[in-house]
Formats: sequence, C-alpha cells, structure tokens
Amino acid sequence: MKIVLLFGGRGAEHEVSVTSAASVLSRLRAHGHLLFPLGIAKNGTLLTPKGDGISPDWADDALPVTLCTEGNSLTLAADGDACTPDLVFSVLHGKDGEDGAWQGLFTLTRTPFVGAGICASAVGMNKRLSKVLAAAAGVPVLPYLTAKRYDEALAARVSRKLTYPLFVKPTSGGSSVGVSFVQSESQLKDAVLLALSEDEEALIERAALGGELAVGVLEKDGTLLLSPPAEIRAAGDFYDYDAKYKSKGTTLSIPAPISPWETAFVKQLAASAFRAIGCRDFARVDFLRDTDGRIYFNEINTLPGFTEASLFPRLFASLGVDALTFLTEGRT
Repeated sequence: MKIVLLFGGRGAEHEVSVTSAASVLSRLRAHGHLLFPLGIAKNGTLLTPKGDGISPDWADDALPVTLCTEGNSLTLAADGDACTPDLVFSVLHGKDGEDGAWQGLFTLTRTPFVGAGICASAVGMNKRLSKVLAAAAGVPVLPYLTAKRYDEALAARVSRKLTYPLFVKPTSGGSSVGVSFVQSESQLKDAVLLALSEDEEALIERAALGGELAVGVLEKDGTLLLSPPAEIRAAGDFYDYDAKYKSKGTTLSIPAPISPWETAFVKQLAASAFRAIGCRDFARVDFLRDTDGRIYFNEINTLPGFTEASLFPRLFASLGVDALTFLTEGRT
C-alpha cells in the first residue's frame, strides 16, 4: 500500500511530530508498505526528506514537494517522482494539523486518511467545544469559562464563577504548550496572556488535583476497543510538555491503580466522549481526577503521538495490540 506520512508543521509541537514520524516510518516500511514522507517545515514549506529516515534536522536537506489536486485526486511529486496515495497517515499535532484543515483537503480529493474527519478534528482541537459536546452526552466537566483578552472584568468574573487553584490554557492547542497552574488572582493575568500568545482564546478551569487518567480508543466499523486507563502523576504541578516528552519525574501506571468500578466508569466516559465528538479510527481521551475521587473530562486528542514515549501506543501494547497495525491493515 502507498502511504503518505504527514508530519512536522508550523506549530510548537513540530519536534514531537517529527519524532513520531521517524518511528512510524520505519515500522510501516517493515510491514511492506511504500512510504512517501510529506513534511511541513517550520516555515510552512512542503518537503520530503532525502534518504531512508527522518532526522531531527530533516528539513536542512530535503526536496520540495508539489501537490496536484486535478480530477478530485491527490498526487504528490518530488524530484520527478510522483505518488497518488492509497492512504494518508498523519502524525501532525496542533493547529493546521489535527484541526480539520488537512482533513478537508483529503476529503475534497477523496483520499483515504486515518483519523477523525473534518468536524470531529475541529471540535476535538477546541477544548471549549469538546467540553460542550461531552457534557451534553452526560460526561462530567469541571467549571470553566473562556476569554479572548485580559482585563479587570475578567478577573472579577473568574472570582465569581471559579475557585482557585485554576488551570489556564489555550482553547486550541496541545502538548500542554501555553498552560499555567494558577494559585491566586495575582498570577491570573500572566497566565491568560501566555495562553493568548498561543491561541486567540484562553480557557480558565477549576483545577482537579487528584491526578490524570487517560483511555485509548481504537474504532473499526463502529465497534470500539478501549484500553485500560492509565494514571499519570507528574512531579510538578501538572503533566506539562517536559513531563510528557522528557519524563521528568512523571509516574505512569498502566493499568491505573483504581477500582474495577472506576475502571469501567472511566472507560464508559471515554466511549461516550469519543462518540459525542464524532471521532473515528482512534483517539486518546484524557480525564482529570479530583481529590475526592470524582472524574472529569479534560480533552480528547484525535491524533495522539506515536513516539517511543507516547502514551497511546503504550496503552494498547498493554493489551498485546499493535495500534499502528490495527490502524493501517485492511484499509484497501
């Protein structure tokens, strides 16, 4: 099968995407697939790396790629070689990657691709919209509000509706980039401005400090395979970028040390959120656990990472399931 592996991107998660792509590339080739790596450089240029692998500095020595969409089909060309893919596997993260933009191109050109469609990708990327749909499906969410600027009126509104400590984060973003743990009103302004530097809207949410849970979802023909929940406990205030990708003091337990009842409950919530948002193929659903044991929906990741340290493939490895094989075999 001819597979285009889409990676890189202009956002803050570029390096994570490149690492995922390097892992996926070698594994899919080992399965006998023909791979066309399509990288997006940090300046937005479309390139394909030379050689057999994808290095951290892949864009320094890469070939320009041309996209052709004639006849409602997608063809990629580089250095005289052309590829009309049977499938696109994207490991893009963040804006312009998992927000429906590329998914729209693939839909218009009738190119099969792995992962959520246009609407579910856009909603999943937006924490406010995903919380609205999850709550409508009966999945608990923490009290929150959103803001597009900081002023004194916002500080007063936060004090009326929420209680400290809080988390402030970009409404659309990933890998905990731009996220702050706020313990008092004196820290609120800087946190909101940081979130707004990454996105046009900030989400301000009451903190739940009992740890984080995550459930992986694989879907085929409407049937869901749910992973055991994982429990994540970070050494710092929360599971930030370094904790996710550099393992600085993070404790990960698969399965989570919770009761069978809690395990069944959080898996049920993951399935409800996955279906409410309209996802397909795969996703990772993240939850926050409060100190009283209550569990709340945090966010859904419609294109979870595939690095060696990534949580999603590890969740299914605990079941003896290769998530990458599950997502690619039998597609054509």
